[in-house]
Amino acid sequence: MLVSTCADDPTADLVIAELNHRDVPVLRFDPGVDFPLHSTLDARLDEHGWAGGLQHGGRTLNISHVRALYHRRPSLYTAPYLPGQDGKFAASENRRGLGGILHALPGCTYVNHPMQVATAEYKPVQLAAARRVGFRIPETLITNDPVSAVEFAKAVGPVVYKPLHAAAYDIDGESGCVWVRTVDPADLDESVANAAHVFQQQIPKVADARVIVVDSKIFAARIAAPDGVVDWRARYSELQYEPVQVPERIAARLRWFMVGLGLLYGALDFAIDADGRWWFLEINPNGQWAWLEPAADLPITAALADLLEKGATHD
Repeated sequence: MLVSTCADDPTADLVIAELNHRDVPVLRFDPGVDFPLHSTLDARLDEHGWAGGLQHGGRTLNISHVRALYHRRPSLYTAPYLPGQDGKFAASENRRGLGGILHALPGCTYVNHPMQVATAEYKPVQLAAARRVGFRIPETLITNDPVSAVEFAKAVGPVVYKPLHAAAYDIDGESGCVWVRTVDPADLDESVANAAHVFQQQIPKVADARVIVVDSKIFAARIAAPDGVVDWRARYSELQYEPVQVPERIAARLRWFMVGLGLLYGALDFAIDADGRWWFLEINPNGQWAWLEPAADLPITAALADLLEKGATHD
């Protein structure tokens, strides 16, 4: 069992602890940081695929025997041990060499495969996939045209703006996030032209739902935020949670949606309106869940450990 993640990852810690409790051998490894200063790769291609060893922390992992890889949040590949362009070249080679091996482990269950994660993180991709399986989706525009943005906001409004990627964003020297927020058409000016923006119809929701899919298992929590809060993630300390049953029509579409994106794990967000309709907002193929497990009494750790230990239960 190989867990690929950064040093500070309490979510992965929970799964590793559960696997240790089950006496499942686990090697934790951060390829972007640990290789090559603290580890050695020796891989050869035979008739069955890649074989050989990965040495790290005084242990040797037989590449061909890795039955599952939990691809959590590994660091970017860097090479600070070399200056300038040599470092950039080495980091690129490490990513394509070691990273390529980790992407091509024979007979391995990936949770999730790094390439599928990279693809599913694109909001246009996930929204198109959601449309294909029949999810209800807010009217959406992606543009850098200020005129188009204003016309959309006036026609569809109220609308919200949301970032296309939840990248770190420093605010007054402090690490922060760009939250989803309501947009006034009067505030949309020429600065819209500086980047791609996604605008969506604002759903008059009465609650949110965070849905965690682990292979064939579905866990969901209904999230109640204070009145007027658009993005519940900005007010964690004021939220209330309770487990909720996902409507069967949504659950059936979820399975096809995950298969379409090639994912065994996903954290999905839905808005629930006053008529009980569920609106798909987004999926994070590597989204957090650790805080939700005790808050809504959802056995997600055990489900992930089952998947990593025993493999997927469906194709």
